Amino acid sequence: TTVAQTPFNPEGTPQSNRIRKAAQYASTIDEAVRILAEKNNGLYTNDWTMADTKTGEGACLLLGTKKLKLWRTGTGDTPGKLKDFIWANNNARDPEVRTEFGPNPENAPVDLAFGTWNRDIAFWESYKTLGKGGFDIASAAKLMGSSPINRPHACDAKLTTGEMAEKPPFMVHYGKTTQREKWVGGRFIADLPGAT
Repeated sequence: TTVAQTPFNPEGTPQSNRIRKAAQYASTIDEAVRILAEKNNGLYTNDWTMADTKTGEGACLLLGTKKLKLWRTGTGDTPGKLKDFIWANNNARDPEVRTEFGPNPENAPVDLAFGTWNRDIAFWESYKTLGKGGFDIASAAKLMGSSPINRPHACDAKLTTGEMAEKPPFMVHYGKTTQREKWVGGRFIADLPGAT
């Protein structure tokens, strides 16, 4: 998921090259992190959610240009301090990565304070409702197709399970997952009751 842009490194390698290498060659979360961070050109600053199908460990890598933060399940050092659930939602949750965000053209300081978004709250509430082991592909699909988890500007949602990840298939909803389109001029269709 995209987060605020960190500085461009003209000596670095594009994200598309690094993610292809990570997907093709990494056999652990640590190897994927190393490949994604190595010679990073900084463009497309984002969170990378990943999992190791051999160990069942999940992780989220917030990758700035030179700074990064890796959260791992099982440690309790995750957003929300959960050991068995992790999410990403375009919200740069690490203060060190946020220090890389550039100042505005008037050179005013960047506000580095973290603000919980409605999407963070929705993920947290879903975890509290479903609890450990309560997520399956059906509940995940329902969650990812809901607002505010998947906003009107989102283009797709991708889901997989440990069993599916060991084989080629995964589930994708291509297009507006909440079926709400953005109008010209920046206005959004209202989130009306009964909209699916």
